[in-house]
Amino acid sequence: MTENLSSSMEDYLEVIYELSDGGKGVRVKQIADRLGVSLPSVTSALKTLREAGLVNHERYRAVELTPQGRERADALIRRHDALVRFLTEILLIDVETAEQEACHMEHAIGPTTLQRLVNFLQSVQRCPRGDPRWLGRLHARWRGEPCDDPCEPCVLMLESPLEGVDASEGGNGEALQGLMPLSSLGPGVRCIVRHVRGRGPNRRRLADMGICRGVPLEVEKVAPLGDPIDIKVRGYHLCLRKDEAARILVEPAADSS
Repeated sequence: MTENLSSSMEDYLEVIYELSDGGKGVRVKQIADRLGVSLPSVTSALKTLREAGLVNHERYRAVELTPQGRERADALIRRHDALVRFLTEILLIDVETAEQEACHMEHAIGPTTLQRLVNFLQSVQRCPRGDPRWLGRLHARWRGEPCDDPCEPCVLMLESPLEGVDASEGGNGEALQGLMPLSSLGPGVRCIVRHVRGRGPNRRRLADMGICRGVPLEVEKVAPLGDPIDIKVRGYHLCLRKDEAARILVEPAADSS
């Protein structure tokens, strides 16, 4: 059943995953508000997901993901993130458009295609034997700038697609190990943003505030109960809710206090 979820059911699963950050239960109304649907629609969807073994839900009780459901939702989020990265970092699509189009694409792309896409991202951005200038030339061509070098040598250097690459080598799971949620840091800690969980309006809001992969920031003040959190990013002072900060995975800077 989990291999045949409709795009609508996948959306429900992702939203439950995001709202249950930290493993807490999710209310039906929260899901309805996030997706803009009616309560009966949510109840019907939860019945389908429960029968698929992906959620636990009893009437008048909070919704919880099963281990299988959390694993499936995590894979959906990784798929969405990979598509957004490809659209923004390789194709230079703006973040808002990339988020919208990734939402449509993610329901059709299969695991093998996704893995090849992740391998491609890694190869063009980090392969020590490659020439990163070609991507710059491609971007320049889209901007209408002429290329001074002939294309033939580049074409001859093209190789066949990567084969036999284990999924664990290319996915986000290994890359995210050792990272910490911003919500867990104390005042005075400087860090680098390495990953932003979530999708859609919530992720676009963080991007609009300048919180993107690779950006340095500093925690300035944390409220007594951990909510809100004041940070400094790109020279600006921002105030984040704790649930927003929890979606930002960071790597503490080496010189952080």
